[in-house]
Amino acid sequence: GVSVLHDSADYFILNKPSGMSLQEIETILIEEQAVPLSKLNPDGSRGFVHRLDVGTSGCLVLAKNNAMHAMLISQFFLR
Repeated sequence: GVSVLHDSADYFILNKPSGMSLQEIETILIEEQAVPLSKLNPDGSRGFVHRLDVGTSGCLVLAKNNAMHAMLISQFFLR
């Protein structure tokens, strides 16, 4: 399943296994209460900074607030 690799004040880094969609990851995290996604962003956004294809494994960054989400997205854009 999904595991939390890093938990800071502003973001999580998650280990995404291949074969799982972001929607499945959200469901698992909410059911296991590993990450309280409903409380991450007041505007209702989930905070994922980027996507990985279903068949791809790797690290996912999940922002805990809108300011970090915007900053991380700009970092991915500028790379």
